Parts: sequence; C-alpha cells; structure tokens
Amino acid sequence: MGPSGTEGRYGSAAKELESSLVPTGVSTEVSAPLPAPGEMAESPEWLLATVISRLGTAISRSLETGARQADLTGTQTSALYFARFSRPQFATVGNLARVLGVSHVTVVRSIGPLIERGYLERETGTDRRTTHLVITELGAEAVEIAFRQRHQLLLDLASTLPREEAGHLAELFAGLAQELGDIVGMRDFGPCTRCSFLDDSAGGASSDGPLTLRCDRFDMSIEPAEMNLGCPHFARIAERRSPLAISNQRPRVPR
Repeated sequence: MGPSGTEGRYGSAAKELESSLVPTGVSTEVSAPLPAPGEMAESPEWLLATVISRLGTAISRSLETGARQADLTGTQTSALYFARFSRPQFATVGNLARVLGVSHVTVVRSIGPLIERGYLERETGTDRRTTHLVITELGAEAVEIAFRQRHQLLLDLASTLPREEAGHLAELFAGLAQELGDIVGMRDFGPCTRCSFLDDSAGGASSDGPLTLRCDRFDMSIEPAEMNLGCPHFARIAERRSPLAISNQRPRVPR
C-alpha cells in the first residue's frame, strides 16, 4: 500500500516546490525550536521578523495589483524590470533565468508575448551566441504602471517617520539585506562598490589604459564608469526613487 494522508498526497510536490525556491546548498533545517507564544511577544527578534514579514506581504500584494493593472504576469513583470534596470551587457535571457531561478525555456515562453506586444526586443550579442533583452518605450511605461503602487506604498511608509529615524531604518535594513545575502548566497545587494562579487585584484591602473575591475558573478570586466550602473540583483532592492529614474538606459521606441 502506498503512502496515505497529506504527506503521501503532497510530499513529492512539496519537495519539488522547495527545491525550486531554495538556493542550492542552503539548508532548510530549523536550527532551534520555535519559542512559546508568550516568549515570541516579548522577543525583539521575533517582533522584527513579524514586521518584515508583514511588510513583505504588503509589497507582494501591491506588485500583484500593479501587474494586473499592466496586464502582465508576475514573471513578465520581473522580465521587464530586469531589462529596464540591468546593465545592457547583463540583460540576457540566460541571466534573467538565473535571477528568477527558472529554466531558459520558461523565460523564452514568458517573454514571447512581451516581444509581440512591443515591450521587448531581442538582439544577438557580438559573440553571436548571447541574446540580449532591450526594453522599448512601451515596455518602460508598463514597468512604471506595474511598480507604481509598490513605489507609492513605500513612500507612504517612509513619510510616516521623522527623517532621522528613516535614515537609521534604512541603515538597519541595508545591513539586514547584506546578512540575508550572505545566508542565501545572493550577496550582491549593492552597486559594484559594495558588492562582494567585485574583484578589485583582477585589474589595475597601468600605462596601457584605465583601471579595470572584474565581476565574479557574471565573469566579466567592469570599467570605473560602470560602477554605479544597475545590477540585475541590486535593482530590485536599491530602487528608492521613481522606477524610471535610476536607469542608465534610454528606452527604445518600437520600429
């Protein structure tokens, strides 16, 4: 007789879902038992965790609403955001699949309708093997619609705090983001100057040319002028102004 109950019915599906969401090498084992309800109420750590969880839920719901308003799926919204704020040379189908944690085929299927609607264009890289994603003006407008509600939510939250407290909170969350990156293996939570994937020993000033650095995450050289451009991972966390204000790319008008 086969397994019965919830474990038998959903066990394999749950394991498959977990493997798709949890980065490779990250343990899902609980290192300590949950505290009793009374202890949780008195624990500043659990209070902070609760606040962060509720904030994450509110942001997720605002993104879902924005995606519906733009007539996009969640994956399509992420694809447009990725193309809008990534460095041009990083905005490839392969890197998008890596950032989203999905297969190359899934990305191709998701961006197909975006290309048909004139939101994205595909360009073949100089190596003739890489496909770059270029956002159009229509695509940039869709990104703004999709993220407008989330942006307003964050502005409303920030406006409830005195400026000094908001600054302290920003520093706190920046530190938490860095710690989270170290835990789950997503360490590039800042521009190149703060990213642990930046290898400043790979290059250097010489008589032959300017200072060159290297990104170990994407295995490519970075010029000093590119140090503050958007990164596929950083863009999701660093956005503090209008979603269209921090891009270094000019949207393309559909031909």
